[in-house]
Amino acid sequence: MDKKSVLIIEDNRTVGEATKILLSTFNLNATWVLGLRIENPFEHGRLHAYTNNRTEVDLDLATYAVALVDGSLVGGGLQGWDIIPILRQHGIFCVGLSGEPGSLEKHSAAGANLVLLKPVDPRWFISELPRLLEQQATPAAG
Repeated sequence: MDKKSVLIIEDNRTVGEATKILLSTFNLNATWVLGLRIENPFEHGRLHAYTNNRTEVDLDLATYAVALVDGSLVGGGLQGWDIIPILRQHGIFCVGLSGEPGSLEKHSAAGANLVLLKPVDPRWFISELPRLLEQQATPAAG
């Protein structure tokens, strides 16, 4: 399957919506979720999450190349760094994001490929994110 989408896991509505709009401006396909279902958030390669209007969605992880993962998720038992290992098992490049420098270490320890301190310069999304998507879409030489 051709993985070209970005998964945004961000509980701040302003940041989540702005990120999705920014990505769509540059023709990058993105799905934004506020948080994860507390009971069995991952089953059979699918992520059970909820959207900005609290609608539950069932996402196929095979469609995502990159995940932008906020560290501190409000309202659920799971934090961003808790789900990074599972996303990585599905071949998703994980970018840990946090406004708290101490949280960046938790993202790294969980296996994030990259960690960034918020606020992230919008130029990163424009220049680096497309490059990451391209790298993830290109099969590794064997």
